[in-house]
Amino acid sequence: MNVENSIATQKVLIAPLNWGLGHAARCVPIIKQHIEAGNEVIIASDGDALDFLKKEFPQLRCFQLPSYRVIYHLNWFWVRFLYHLLYLKKAIKSEHKATCEIVNTLKPDIIISDNRYGVYHPHSKSLLITHQLSFVFKGWKKIFTTPARKILAGLINKFDECRVPVPDINNNLIPELVKNEFINIDIVPVGYLSRFRYTSGAEKTIDVLVLITGPENYRTEFENEMIEQLNESDCNGILIRSSNKSMIKNLTNHRVTVVDFATTEQLQHWLAHTKTLISRSGYSTVMDALQFDCECLFIPTPNQPEQEYIAQQWANRKYRQLPIGKVKAGEKIL
Repeated sequence: MNVENSIATQKVLIAPLNWGLGHAARCVPIIKQHIEAGNEVIIASDGDALDFLKKEFPQLRCFQLPSYRVIYHLNWFWVRFLYHLLYLKKAIKSEHKATCEIVNTLKPDIIISDNRYGVYHPHSKSLLITHQLSFVFKGWKKIFTTPARKILAGLINKFDECRVPVPDINNNLIPELVKNEFINIDIVPVGYLSRFRYTSGAEKTIDVLVLITGPENYRTEFENEMIEQLNESDCNGILIRSSNKSMIKNLTNHRVTVVDFATTEQLQHWLAHTKTLISRSGYSTVMDALQFDCECLFIPTPNQPEQEYIAQQWANRKYRQLPIGKVKAGEKIL
């Protein structure tokens, strides 16, 4: 993703969503590009995403944004749908107010929002990064596809431009997610975004790397389930928690190292030497997996059809001809 062409130094506000670490992680190469171009970068986010970027870029100015507090563990579709419709509208309004305060104070030339629909301003060039221009509904829920696309397009159209992390809008891993006929701003494919360098041929000394991420309470549930399976296995590996909260379950397999947060350099090294990656099927994680030649087991977050779709697309395409699996919650995988 190329930075904006400029003669003078520009001030750039970069604001990723805090749903797991995927959005923040894929902003790392964008932040680095702007720093290398001599631009002044300001970060705005919340929660674990903000903590992660503070560790990656301790020299940058950071601002706190309101949390979206998305809830996926509501099992009833109608309750979850109405909650998100009403609460997210309020959250986006609150987020936009906070953005206006930052813009009025710092006057950034460019705003880059990764899936934060309230982070835009008419006085700054406002760019949205998203891989989801549409929704994937199954069964009777398909009746919501057109209304949902219209609502989403209304949010996206407030920006000056939409940048999609795929190599081509018509030829990519997630075709059903990146098309929406109701969007009337420019849609620009920017290629797969990853903070990692392509690596292959390294000696595989790590049996398994488990990357725990995603919204609560599913993040903790996933962590607890994987700890139970790691305790019953004799494999060596690394468990990356993506959280600084205390662990609920004890890890008794002493061949597994626990890390709260991993830097980009650490993950680059570990993934290059990993036989099997186990993670949620978030799109950012999938883009990262393309950089390595490890086996991937993607476990979709419950009640998140987008991740089910991405995991299935990965399996169907058989990227790098690797053994690919989609595992249901509670199923033994180690």
